[in-house]
Amino acid sequence: MNRQFIESSDGIAYQDALAPAARILVLLMALAMFVVPIAFLMLAPWAKLEWSMLWLVLFVAPFTALGAVFTRLGLARAKRVFFDARTRSLRMDMQGPLGLQKLVSPFTAIEALSVERFKGLDDPDSFSLRLKLAHRRRPYLLGVFAQENDALDWLARIQSLLSPKGNPP
Repeated sequence: MNRQFIESSDGIAYQDALAPAARILVLLMALAMFVVPIAFLMLAPWAKLEWSMLWLVLFVAPFTALGAVFTRLGLARAKRVFFDARTRSLRMDMQGPLGLQKLVSPFTAIEALSVERFKGLDDPDSFSLRLKLAHRRRPYLLGVFAQENDALDWLARIQSLLSPKGNPP
């Protein structure tokens, strides 16, 4: 995903989007995960149910689960978030193949803004900026950074914008 922040006098904007070619590739992978097991299901002796059918189900289940994951990734919504300094509100547009969802919240609805570390097994750690709104169950991912300093820098910029005028964070 292409993630970026842009700071202006009006506020801070964030946008991420899955490139159309990447979206198509992920959806094709999902389709493959659903199609591959069909040959095995067609060759199975369905007339007589045996314990060997359990092995077939155990073989097909991971393909189906992975297909569901790829489908979710391929249909993921692109986020456009704008921290509007003038109106002291957060505007979020989430556009995906299934439609557009708009959300407008005052800065006071922002419950938490934090940086989380994700430990890599073979790769170096990555850091993500998370936004938790009071009326939403899960936090929103606003960016993934290779360097902790970059994530903390954007966290500080957004927190200074969120703080009430005259009260530094």
